[in-house]
Amino acid sequence: MERRDATATERNGRRGSATALIVVGLSLLLLVFASCERRSVETVTVAAQQRSSAADGKPLISTAQLPARDLNLEAAGDRIAEARIDLKRKNTGAALRAISVAEEDVKKAAVIQPGDAHLAALIRRLQTVEQELQHRDLKVAASELRKLSQELNR
Repeated sequence: MERRDATATERNGRRGSATALIVVGLSLLLLVFASCERRSVETVTVAAQQRSSAADGKPLISTAQLPARDLNLEAAGDRIAEARIDLKRKNTGAALRAISVAEEDVKKAAVIQPGDAHLAALIRRLQTVEQELQHRDLKVAASELRKLSQELNR
């Protein structure tokens, strides 16, 4: 008699754990479906008077608004970026060479545009960065190169 009671208790225990697993599985399935809700698509209609000039085929920014392109300054900016990368890699020799080339490029631009105070200041700042690198002041040099790079990108 005790044997039958033990078997019945085992069956009830198995049914209870199976039921619990089914409930947990269904709950997880419900959570997955709830999180995968569909998003609605919103359609916006624009009146003919509100269209931009880009739709008319005219450019939004004319070339007259852009500054004149200077290949020497672009090359100097590239060398400054190269020097920044070299400094991150702790390669001061390559950074010094890149700064020297950048300085030469700015001097070429200064010859084309004589009397430009911005270019003269840029040359002085590059010389300062060069001196900082020679004196192993890498953090100050990296900071100054970052500022120079930002200024040239404006």
